Amino acid sequence: MEQNNKEKKLWQPSAFALYTLGFGLILAALLLPFLMDGRILVHGSDGYAQHYPVFVYLHEYFYEFFGNLLRGDFSLPLFDFSIGLGEDILLTLNYYGLGDPLYFLCALAPAAVLPASYVLLFCLRGYLGGLCFMGFCREHGKSSRWAAVGAWLYVFSGLYLSSAYQQVYGHALLYMPLMFWGLERFLSGKGPGVFVLGVFCFGLCGFYFLALSSWALAVYILIRSLGGGLKGWFKTALASALKALWAYCTGLALAGVLFLPQARFFLSSGRNVKEWRPLLDSLAGYGQTLKELFTVGGALSLGALGLLGAVLALSAPKGQKKLKLALGASLLPMLSPFAAGMMILFTQSEDDQWWFLPAFALSYGAVCLLPQAGRYTRRQMAACGLFTLLCLGLAWSERETGNLVRGALFLALTMAALVLLQIWNGRSGARRKGAALLCGLCVVQLCVCMAGWAVDARGEFSSIQYAKPMAAVEGDQLPEGESYRVDVSDVSLYRWWSGSNASMMGDYNGLSAYFSMLNPDMLDLLDDLGLAAARQRAYYYRSLDGCSILNTLAGVKYIFLRPGEEWYLPYGYNRVGVTPQSHQIVMANTGGSELERYENLLQLPLGYTYSGYIDHQSYEEMDGYEKQVAMLQGLVVDEIPEGGQEIQPDWTGLTKLDCTLAGLKECEEIQPGVFRYREGAEEERQALPQDARWPDTQEYGMVCYLLDVPANSEVHLCLPYLQRQGQHAWVSVYCGEEKKDFWVTDEDNIEGTGLSRTAWLNLGYFEEAGQITVFLEVPQGEPVSYGQVWAKAYDMAQYEEYALQRAQAVLQEVEVSDNHLTGKLTSETDTILCFSVPYSQGWQAMVDGQPVKSFRANGAFIGLEVPAGTHDVELYYITPGLKQGILLSGMGVISLTVLLIVYRKRKNGGRNGSLSANT
Repeated sequence: MEQNNKEKKLWQPSAFALYTLGFGLILAALLLPFLMDGRILVHGSDGYAQHYPVFVYLHEYFYEFFGNLLRGDFSLPLFDFSIGLGEDILLTLNYYGLGDPLYFLCALAPAAVLPASYVLLFCLRGYLGGLCFMGFCREHGKSSRWAAVGAWLYVFSGLYLSSAYQQVYGHALLYMPLMFWGLERFLSGKGPGVFVLGVFCFGLCGFYFLALSSWALAVYILIRSLGGGLKGWFKTALASALKALWAYCTGLALAGVLFLPQARFFLSSGRNVKEWRPLLDSLAGYGQTLKELFTVGGALSLGALGLLGAVLALSAPKGQKKLKLALGASLLPMLSPFAAGMMILFTQSEDDQWWFLPAFALSYGAVCLLPQAGRYTRRQMAACGLFTLLCLGLAWSERETGNLVRGALFLALTMAALVLLQIWNGRSGARRKGAALLCGLCVVQLCVCMAGWAVDARGEFSSIQYAKPMAAVEGDQLPEGESYRVDVSDVSLYRWWSGSNASMMGDYNGLSAYFSMLNPDMLDLLDDLGLAAARQRAYYYRSLDGCSILNTLAGVKYIFLRPGEEWYLPYGYNRVGVTPQSHQIVMANTGGSELERYENLLQLPLGYTYSGYIDHQSYEEMDGYEKQVAMLQGLVVDEIPEGGQEIQPDWTGLTKLDCTLAGLKECEEIQPGVFRYREGAEEERQALPQDARWPDTQEYGMVCYLLDVPANSEVHLCLPYLQRQGQHAWVSVYCGEEKKDFWVTDEDNIEGTGLSRTAWLNLGYFEEAGQITVFLEVPQGEPVSYGQVWAKAYDMAQYEEYALQRAQAVLQEVEVSDNHLTGKLTSETDTILCFSVPYSQGWQAMVDGQPVKSFRANGAFIGLEVPAGTHDVELYYITPGLKQGILLSGMGVISLTVLLIVYRKRKNGGRNGSLSANT
């Protein structure tokens, strides 16, 4: 009876009202500047290119899936050719929320209100995350009113602002406190349901943030079990860990249908590149960490009450041992880069992805210590004062940063309030008035700081009129009845971040993708070819740079261009008409309302044949452009099969072109091939043709090269040592009216970026011989190295000859449907069939209904041997690990059933094994 009364006291309705009122006020302050400016919480890079398109895609995906269920169709689409060159739906999109139960709500929203639904989901995650935080505080007997204050601090930390940029951070915001709340309930004997639910939901959302939180769960159990000496601590910790492990594994097993394939994919992706870190940081690094604590919009940016509450806890002269250890453990990654690297499994990733754990711990520390306002020791007040002075000094040193100054000023104001409460201590009603003062100050601070951040950041977010799916054309505008790919010129129609997933929104087979995890074989192939203008780093690529060979081998039939962009057009395309831009076009209508459509006269279907092989070792010895030519002539394989015919590529159509350095503008050559920006610098060497004009740029230096190109050739420029000393940067190449951007990285960060140092850029097709000028940008700052620039030209007559050879025996009657690709192949001899489908272990090949062995071909595609005659060929796809994941989920159901039976028996028998929290 006393326990029930205690729980009722902890869950007073006024506490919910207080939390809801404060949450609504702070959220309104955050959103109001966006709404007044006609903008919405779709960020201009990651949000606009990844998260919002996935949200729109999943709306249609869920809508169709549940509609099919009602019609008796239980098939689940697993592979989609409109995602990049073809990607697994579950593996590619699960990181963005495909498994999040809240995302199922988007299927209920009409398409016309998806922008508002996207924002509503952002608000809902934050609100529910605060409630879960309050539930955790309840289990530890904390005041519900102060728990509401702590929930404000936790929710409106830097994690919530980060989820405005990338909504996946909201998964951690909600499901991590749900897990901790459930764990405490379970260890206290109240049932495993909440804990299993938290792990299950988190597991559905992906691998990464669950792995981070699992570290914290283990540390929490160790700290919670302290007491009774080393022997007693070990026994209690072991019992708690085993008890929690059963429930944890049950929740994880239930989510196995998505978690297991996603975990396997993560471990093989470019996100799993190891990046070891030093044990201690530099002084500048610690200064940056401190700024992240109180800079509004920083990785943590916890409110002043949260920061000072943590300082009060850490400086308490006695007691609070477990709380101090918990806070110390959460701060350890801030102090040691090695510990931070361990938290993110030493993967190369952003440092702020583990900061939601300190945000949770520091907010809870504030809940524990703030009720003691007016009764702090001199040591605690002195520690708070020194911390405040340190932050004020840091803010003064960088006073041009408005968000930094706002955070520091409120820190000083909160410190003044704590001093005032110390003076008031002992007066009538001091505690009640002090609580009201701190609560009001917290709301005011968060409102002002959120509004200030929104005013500063709103320009990075999309206006409502652009919060639409990205598509220059739509699939229903394209001819039906055959399978092919389309290049809607993502390079020229869009900036890289806004066009990479346009094909997914337009529902056509495109050439671009921008996601956190992509098929590693495809990324490795693009890196081998050195297509610097087509792909950057390990998680996005944009088209195939208009390369004639690659477009043909990838089955590209149409290219869409705006008037004036004909320079992008490869050899062998004829204009066939115009196509209206999609009504969902997202960029300003600068090029007219129609797109010019060109058809590839040498287009190959998605399956074509070879007569011989090229050994992979020989292939690796070629340069980037030679590899393209080699793939046109023979199938590149890891190992030539027994009895296979090895061929040697014909290089007679390739010509190496020397590039002459003709002039410099606003820069200087400090050593051969290495240039540095210097305003006013101009070398004596000025051999530019009279009709050549420097590109009109004001922020860059420029290097000009001359090269003589042969007639009827496609020319590729080689930058053999692409490097920017000291930092990453975008630079551009100009050739005539053509401008191409590409990524430059510094030497220390080459590893893991998905980049080779050598870059090849397609300068286009030249019908007549002549001299051309090529201009390279030199950004301000550190020098950029291009190396000894040269080029290669390929005779398009030879290209046409080999393209026609590939077309002699091709897959006919090609049909692409959910998880299937079928066709009919007729050949007079035994042949090697290559599908321009990204290779994956999930593909199963069959010839005339019989399974056959497939292999990786041309670095990233699917190859198989087919005997002479006419045969039905089929590819069938199932996500790797999905079958095992379904089995694991079934085991999870059994485990949960047993766990609930055991819990009920213990509860009914009075043996629930309750463990005292004492935290």
